[in-house]
Formats: sequence, C-alpha cells, structure tokens
Amino acid sequence: SLARLVFSDAERRELALAPDPVSAFLNGWTRKEAYVKALGLGLTAPLTEIIVSLSDRARLLSTGLPDQAVSSWRLLNVPHPRALVALALGPRLDGIRTT
Repeated sequence: SLARLVFSDAERRELALAPDPVSAFLNGWTRKEAYVKALGLGLTAPLTEIIVSLSDRARLLSTGLPDQAVSSWRLLNVPHPRALVALALGPRLDGIRTT
C-alpha cells in the first residue's frame, strides 16, 4: 500500500487507530510533502524516516535527516475551504510571523 511506502511503523499504527483514516492519511501526506519540498528534496527524501503527526495538530516528530533538528522546524495547518494545506517553516524562516 502507499502508506507502507511513505509512513513509518509508528505512523501506520496511528493510521490504523485513527477514527477517520482518510483524513489521517491526508494529514500525514500533506505535512511530509510540505517538509520535503521546503528542504528541496521532494520524493528523494527518506519518507519512512520522516515522522509527522496524523491527527489534527500538525507536528514534526522526526526529521529523518541527521543535519536537521526537529526543534528547528514547524508544521502548520493552513485553513482552506476546499483543500488540505500544510506549511513547513524551517530554520531560515524564523522571522516569519504566522499569527
């Protein structure tokens, strides 16, 4: 399955327990996509080693890369009426205000 290719074991367990697995999958995929695009890696990134929350609260739990600290990154949900949107803010974007 696609989940096996892009999610870690922990994320797949979270997905299996999610009350709405479709929303959980989309949350996870959108957040990973935002993070790897911000890094400029795209699908060459080690997706199963990058761990994000699948719940409504956006969190990066593991960067999957030794030179990237979780504390240097923020994942945000971006409200949109017809799409699921996530934004990854990294260490070079600390001056951006999100409120």
